[in-house]
Amino acid sequence: MGKFLHRSASIEIMDDLHCDGPVIHQTLRELDFINRWLGGNAITVDGISELLKSNKTQSIHILDLGCGGGEMLNLLKRKFGKDGLKLICKGIDANPNIVEYARKHTALEGNISFDSIDVLSPVFNTLRCDIAIATLFFHHFNKEQLISILSGLRNQCRLGIVINDLHRHPLAYYSIKFLTRI
Repeated sequence: MGKFLHRSASIEIMDDLHCDGPVIHQTLRELDFINRWLGGNAITVDGISELLKSNKTQSIHILDLGCGGGEMLNLLKRKFGKDGLKLICKGIDANPNIVEYARKHTALEGNISFDSIDVLSPVFNTLRCDIAIATLFFHHFNKEQLISILSGLRNQCRLGIVINDLHRHPLAYYSIKFLTRI
Protein backbone atom coordinates (compact mmCIF):
# COMPACT_ATOMS: atom_id res chain seq x y z
CA MET A 1 0.00 0.00 0.00
CA GLY A 2 3.04 2.28 0.35
CA LYS A 3 3.07 2.92 -3.40
CA PHE A 4 -0.09 5.03 -2.98
CA LEU A 5 1.64 7.55 -0.72
CA HIS A 6 3.48 9.16 -3.65
CA ARG A 7 2.51 9.99 -7.21
CA SER A 8 3.83 7.60 -9.83
CA ALA A 9 6.02 8.98 -12.60
CA SER A 10 5.79 5.77 -14.61
CA ILE A 11 5.12 6.13 -18.32
CA GLU A 12 1.70 4.89 -19.46
CA ILE A 13 0.37 3.91 -22.89
CA MET A 14 -1.46 7.22 -23.16
CA ASP A 15 1.79 9.15 -22.65
CA ASP A 16 2.97 8.10 -26.11
CA LEU A 17 1.53 10.87 -28.30
CA HIS A 18 2.02 8.73 -31.42
CA CYS A 19 0.34 5.60 -30.11
CA ASP A 20 -2.42 4.36 -32.41
CA GLY A 21 -4.39 1.35 -33.51
CA PRO A 22 -5.81 -1.48 -31.42
CA VAL A 23 -3.87 -0.54 -28.28
CA ILE A 24 -5.36 2.96 -28.17
CA HIS A 25 -8.83 1.72 -29.12
CA GLN A 26 -8.82 -0.89 -26.33
CA THR A 27 -7.43 1.60 -23.81
CA LEU A 28 -10.11 4.18 -24.65
CA ARG A 29 -12.87 1.58 -24.35
CA GLU A 30 -11.47 0.56 -20.94
CA LEU A 31 -11.37 4.20 -19.78
CA ASP A 32 -15.01 4.68 -20.78
CA PHE A 33 -15.91 1.52 -18.87
CA ILE A 34 -13.93 2.61 -15.80
CA ASN A 35 -15.50 6.08 -15.74
CA ARG A 36 -18.98 4.63 -16.09
CA TRP A 37 -18.74 1.81 -13.56
CA LEU A 38 -16.39 3.27 -10.94
CA GLY A 39 -18.29 6.54 -10.63
CA GLY A 40 -15.98 8.91 -12.51
CA ASN A 41 -18.76 10.07 -14.80
CA ALA A 42 -21.05 10.77 -11.85
CA ILE A 43 -18.34 12.79 -10.09
CA THR A 44 -17.83 14.93 -13.17
CA VAL A 45 -21.57 15.45 -13.73
CA ASP A 46 -22.05 16.39 -10.06
CA GLY A 47 -19.19 18.89 -10.26
CA ILE A 48 -20.65 20.51 -13.36
CA SER A 49 -24.09 20.64 -11.73
CA GLU A 50 -22.59 22.58 -8.82
CA LEU A 51 -20.88 25.06 -11.14
CA LEU A 52 -24.06 25.56 -13.16
CA LYS A 53 -25.91 26.75 -10.06
CA SER A 54 -24.08 30.07 -10.39
CA ASN A 55 -24.57 30.29 -14.16
CA LYS A 56 -26.80 33.04 -15.53
CA THR A 57 -26.56 32.21 -19.24
CA GLN A 58 -28.35 29.72 -21.49
CA SER A 59 -25.18 28.73 -23.30
CA ILE A 60 -22.20 26.93 -21.73
CA HIS A 61 -18.87 26.15 -23.34
CA ILE A 62 -17.25 23.01 -21.90
CA LEU A 63 -13.63 22.09 -22.63
CA ASP A 64 -12.67 18.44 -22.02
CA LEU A 65 -8.92 18.13 -21.47
CA GLY A 66 -7.49 14.78 -22.54
CA CYS A 67 -10.90 13.93 -23.99
CA GLY A 68 -10.14 10.32 -24.83
CA GLY A 69 -12.93 8.77 -26.88
CA GLY A 70 -15.31 11.70 -26.30
CA GLU A 71 -17.88 9.75 -24.32
CA MET A 72 -17.95 12.29 -21.47
CA LEU A 73 -19.02 15.06 -23.85
CA ASN A 74 -21.82 12.89 -25.23
CA LEU A 75 -22.97 12.17 -21.68
CA LEU A 76 -22.97 15.87 -20.81
CA LYS A 77 -24.98 16.72 -23.93
CA ARG A 78 -27.58 14.12 -22.98
CA LYS A 79 -27.66 15.15 -19.31
CA PHE A 80 -27.69 18.94 -19.54
CA GLY A 81 -28.95 19.49 -23.09
CA LYS A 82 -32.41 18.22 -22.21
CA ASP A 83 -32.76 21.02 -19.64
CA GLY A 84 -32.75 23.62 -22.41
CA LEU A 85 -29.12 24.53 -21.79
CA LYS A 86 -27.12 25.00 -24.99
CA LEU A 87 -23.83 23.15 -24.59
CA ILE A 88 -20.89 23.92 -26.81
CA CYS A 89 -18.40 21.12 -26.17
CA LYS A 90 -14.79 20.84 -27.29
CA GLY A 91 -12.59 17.86 -26.57
CA ILE A 92 -8.84 18.21 -26.85
CA ASP A 93 -6.02 15.69 -26.73
CA ALA A 94 -2.36 16.01 -27.72
CA ASN A 95 -2.51 12.69 -29.59
CA PRO A 96 -4.10 13.24 -33.03
CA ASN A 97 -4.92 9.51 -33.21
CA ILE A 98 -7.08 9.81 -30.08
CA VAL A 99 -8.82 12.87 -31.53
CA GLU A 100 -9.57 10.93 -34.70
CA TYR A 101 -10.95 8.05 -32.63
CA ALA A 102 -13.20 10.48 -30.73
CA ARG A 103 -14.51 11.97 -33.97
CA LYS A 104 -15.37 8.52 -35.30
CA HIS A 105 -16.86 7.12 -32.06
CA THR A 106 -18.84 10.07 -30.77
CA ALA A 107 -22.35 10.84 -31.86
CA LEU A 108 -21.42 14.47 -32.50
CA GLU A 109 -24.91 15.61 -31.61
CA GLY A 110 -24.13 19.15 -32.69
CA ASN A 111 -21.84 21.55 -30.90
CA ILE A 112 -19.26 18.87 -30.10
CA SER A 113 -15.86 19.21 -31.71
CA PHE A 114 -12.40 17.75 -31.20
CA ASP A 115 -8.94 19.19 -31.77
CA SER A 116 -5.42 17.93 -31.31
CA ILE A 117 -3.97 20.45 -28.86
CA ASP A 118 -1.29 19.89 -26.23
CA VAL A 119 -2.18 21.50 -22.88
CA LEU A 120 1.50 22.46 -22.55
CA SER A 121 1.46 24.48 -25.78
CA PRO A 122 0.90 28.23 -26.18
CA VAL A 123 -2.16 27.45 -28.35
CA PHE A 124 -3.87 25.88 -25.34
CA ASN A 125 -3.36 29.06 -23.32
CA THR A 126 -5.50 30.99 -25.83
CA LEU A 127 -8.57 28.77 -25.30
CA ARG A 128 -11.45 30.08 -23.21
CA CYS A 129 -14.42 28.22 -21.76
CA ASP A 130 -17.02 28.34 -19.03
CA ILE A 131 -16.06 24.97 -17.54
CA ALA A 132 -12.98 22.81 -18.08
CA ILE A 133 -13.15 19.13 -17.20
CA ALA A 134 -10.38 16.58 -16.82
CA THR A 135 -11.06 12.93 -16.05
CA LEU A 136 -8.20 10.49 -15.55
CA PHE A 137 -5.89 13.04 -17.16
CA PHE A 138 -3.81 15.14 -14.79
CA HIS A 139 -1.86 12.21 -13.35
CA HIS A 140 0.13 12.23 -16.61
CA PHE A 141 1.95 15.43 -15.59
CA ASN A 142 4.67 16.25 -13.11
CA LYS A 143 4.23 18.78 -10.32
CA GLU A 144 5.66 21.74 -12.24
CA GLN A 145 3.51 21.01 -15.29
CA LEU A 146 0.40 20.70 -13.11
CA ILE A 147 1.07 24.05 -11.45
CA SER A 148 1.50 25.70 -14.84
CA ILE A 149 -1.61 24.14 -16.38
CA LEU A 150 -3.87 24.78 -13.40
CA SER A 151 -2.61 28.34 -12.93
CA GLY A 152 -3.45 29.10 -16.55
CA LEU A 153 -6.84 27.39 -16.34
CA ARG A 154 -7.89 29.71 -13.53
CA ASN A 155 -7.83 32.54 -16.09
CA GLN A 156 -9.24 30.52 -18.98
CA CYS A 157 -12.46 29.30 -17.27
CA ARG A 158 -15.38 31.54 -16.38
CA LEU A 159 -17.19 29.20 -13.95
CA GLY A 160 -14.66 26.60 -12.88
CA ILE A 161 -12.72 23.39 -13.35
CA VAL A 162 -13.85 19.84 -12.58
CA ILE A 163 -10.97 17.41 -12.02
CA ASN A 164 -11.41 13.72 -11.39
CA ASP A 165 -8.16 11.87 -10.65
CA LEU A 166 -5.37 13.72 -8.88
CA HIS A 167 -5.36 11.23 -5.99
CA ARG A 168 -5.16 7.49 -6.64
CA HIS A 169 -6.85 5.27 -4.08
CA PRO A 170 -5.91 1.58 -3.59
CA LEU A 171 -9.54 0.47 -4.03
CA ALA A 172 -9.81 2.24 -7.38
CA TYR A 173 -6.39 0.99 -8.48
CA TYR A 174 -7.19 -2.68 -7.84
CA SER A 175 -10.76 -2.35 -9.10
CA ILE A 176 -9.46 -0.97 -12.38
CA LYS A 177 -6.97 -3.82 -12.69
CA PHE A 178 -9.76 -6.33 -12.09
CA LEU A 179 -12.37 -4.68 -14.32
CA THR A 180 -10.07 -4.17 -17.30
CA ARG A 181 -9.19 -7.87 -17.28
CA ILE A 182 -12.89 -8.66 -17.68
